[in-house]
Amino acid sequence: MQWQRSTDGGASFVNAAGATSTTYTFTAALGDDGNQYRAVFSNGIGSPATTTAATLSVGTAPSFTSADHTTFVVGAGRVIRGHDDRGAQCDAESDGRAVPGLADAD
Repeated sequence: MQWQRSTDGGASFVNAAGATSTTYTFTAALGDDGNQYRAVFSNGIGSPATTTAATLSVGTAPSFTSADHTTFVVGAGRVIRGHDDRGAQCDAESDGRAVPGLADAD
């Protein structure tokens, strides 16, 4: 089993170093946007079986400017809310928990 990555729209694929498990986990960066990933399975008998490639979409975190007590809904269960009397801070929540990567703004 080997995961492969394409950076040219699927014209060619290269093996992802060390990616030989049934799952492939990595931290995506903006430069990975549009890359394609696929898995190749082989057992030494016959031709390898290759999955259909999946395209990775990487976005940027949203930015908000808010008056006091304004609520924005960002996807299912994610809320960013201005909460102080100056409107200068915001809470980032996902089902009552902090959303990773989003912090209060001063």
